[in-house]
Amino acid sequence: MPTLIKDKFEAWEKEAQDRFNQLKANEEELNKIFIDLYGLQDELDYHVEDKDVSVSLADRERDIKSLISYAVGCMFGRYSLDEEGLVFAGGQFDMRHYSKFKPDADNILLLTDDEYFQNDESDITNKFVNFVSVVYGKETLEENLQYIAETLGGEWNKPCCYPEIFHFKILC
Repeated sequence: MPTLIKDKFEAWEKEAQDRFNQLKANEEELNKIFIDLYGLQDELDYHVEDKDVSVSLADRERDIKSLISYAVGCMFGRYSLDEEGLVFAGGQFDMRHYSKFKPDADNILLLTDDEYFQNDESDITNKFVNFVSVVYGKETLEENLQYIAETLGGEWNKPCCYPEIFHFKILC
């Protein structure tokens, strides 16, 4: 089913904000209870500043970079789209854990702007574009690449721009 990264991020942003608000309210309620219990109303304030709440809010740039980091982990076989958590951290590598997205066979990914390698399946940009296509659908690929590029400060005006943006804004 085709999915837009933008829609997924907006849902995550709302969920993160709701969790943040709930945790802040819980912390303030606990502060009120302890202040009342120990009679510290004149000495302490129950309010909690946002910077002191122990969960993070969604951050579009940070979260897109985390998605890219996860994608690179999948490219090297550390993670798999087929299983949760860490799949490979050494030992005997088993390709049976990877059916949706195959890691690079020799674990050598090219990061170059040399046109000679742009159609190579070991080119990290090609691998990343394939990852986005597999995870979010071919139907939404261009829109998802545009969203990622814009998030990273790239100017998107046609698909030929994303190799430059991904190489120099994300992966370097």
